[in-house]
Amino acid sequence: MGTSITTLAVGWALLLGSLVSPPPEQRAPEEGPMPRPVPRIERSMAPEGVRWLPLGRFPIRFYGPRFQAGGRTASAAIYRPDARLASVGGRLLARLRRIPRRLTGVRRVCIARDGPCHDWGYRLRIVDPIRGRRLEVTVEDTGAGDGVDLPDATWRYFGYPPEVGRFWGDVWVRLR
Repeated sequence: MGTSITTLAVGWALLLGSLVSPPPEQRAPEEGPMPRPVPRIERSMAPEGVRWLPLGRFPIRFYGPRFQAGGRTASAAIYRPDARLASVGGRLLARLRRIPRRLTGVRRVCIARDGPCHDWGYRLRIVDPIRGRRLEVTVEDTGAGDGVDLPDATWRYFGYPPEVGRFWGDVWVRLR
């Protein structure tokens, strides 16, 4: 009789113990909104037959209105003197220049409507890893070492406010 009461008491203790919450240090963290994962870019997103070389993560900057001396600029579009510019810096430009020209998907780009035109273009894919937006843009390399300018529309496309700032973008260059 004493053994069955002990067994019954132990059974109740185990049952009640499983219903009581564990100490705070063992409790699971409060359920809240899960942090949004950083999007990853899969290579399968490239069109068939197109090869992209990943160059790394670079700051994409927005400068706001900027005067272009002589109307000549290292940009992918014709700009007014007060054009707003986004820019990829000299580090990316140095990386681009190490790739042999015969390997890159060079585009002929023109300084003005009537020329001159040169094989200066790089076709880049820029991805904002936070917002997950991606954009392909042709940029020029006119030989200046200060970086590559992008159209203002690039900055707006990524959804950032029209004020001076930057974000980190993952950059690929298109290969032949």
